[in-house]
Amino acid sequence: MLGWLRQGAADVAGTHDLRSPGFGARLRVAVERRRIEREARQPMPPIWPPACRTGSSWSST
Repeated sequence: MLGWLRQGAADVAGTHDLRSPGFGARLRVAVERRRIEREARQPMPPIWPPACRTGSSWSST
């Protein structure tokens, strides 16, 4: 168990945890929290004005 924590596991569930009646709810909350954190870390794509998307509107030929 200590090895898993050293490798980056946020938590390790033991046999007592698995038998706990609230374990399923705790697991769902932990997974959802991790999903929200992961989405918050992803950069948003830049929003370009329509003229910049075509690229040809600013050329001087």
